[in-house]
Amino acid sequence: MGKENEVQQFWWKGADGKMKLVDVADFHKAMESVPNRSNGYSPPPPGTKLPGLGDAVAKATTAAGVKPCGGCKKRQEAMNKATPGWLRRVLGKII
Repeated sequence: MGKENEVQQFWWKGADGKMKLVDVADFHKAMESVPNRSNGYSPPPPGTKLPGLGDAVAKATTAAGVKPCGGCKKRQEAMNKATPGWLRRVLGKII
């Protein structure tokens, strides 16, 4: 897994009230100069891997006391690949 799991752009509501598509790297550069500014959502820093459904299942089963077997990692990777981007963003806030 690599770049396909990283958030590259997101929608941001500007000071004029209009939504615009912003690059994550540009956002973090701009926000460094503006202390304590937030609209309630900040995207993950560049290079951050968002969790997939496989990661969520693995965390839940481990917490329940299930020991992972040899095929668990393969299933986890397959579920992560099949996880759509919007679900990754939701899981990123939950787990």
